[in-house]
Amino acid sequence: MKTVGWLLLALLLLFALGLSFLIHPLMGLFMMLLMVGAFWWAARRKKKVDRVLAEVARQTDLRVERRRLAYNILRGTFQGFETEIRIRGTSDASVGTQLTALSGDAAWSTMDIRNVTTIRMKHGLPLQKKTRLSSRIVATPTEAVLVLPYIPQDPNDVLAGMRQLARRINQYAKTLRAVS
Repeated sequence: MKTVGWLLLALLLLFALGLSFLIHPLMGLFMMLLMVGAFWWAARRKKKVDRVLAEVARQTDLRVERRRLAYNILRGTFQGFETEIRIRGTSDASVGTQLTALSGDAAWSTMDIRNVTTIRMKHGLPLQKKTRLSSRIVATPTEAVLVLPYIPQDPNDVLAGMRQLARRINQYAKTLRAVS
């Protein structure tokens, strides 16, 4: 389904470019330069972020899953936890979230979904429901998720987040053992 969407978007852009050339050659040239500039900017930004993720992967022995049109994903084991690091954006929000945003009371806050970095670690803790471990960390019955509300420009930000998440999981596990 995504492929069909990308294909329709490409056809729409080509149609708009062709129409611009039909209206006036200078307008078509301007539109072509604008489109090329936008694609160049997006490719440069993706390349920068992918370099940061590659550096994190190099330092932590995570494997990089390369994606052509989206940011790369890191997967592997970090400090004994199965880990996944990915960049999520507005397009990753579920349709239900977006529809609720259009009709609900919190429409503006829900639609303000920006690019975020998520670090997920499977923990194996005996949790029955979602538990908030800190202001940026939520633990579900199977995994804990840390959300960085930005796209990292420095590998140390991601590494610090990974260490913080692993430390919080270990602290929570010790707390659960002490209680029982």
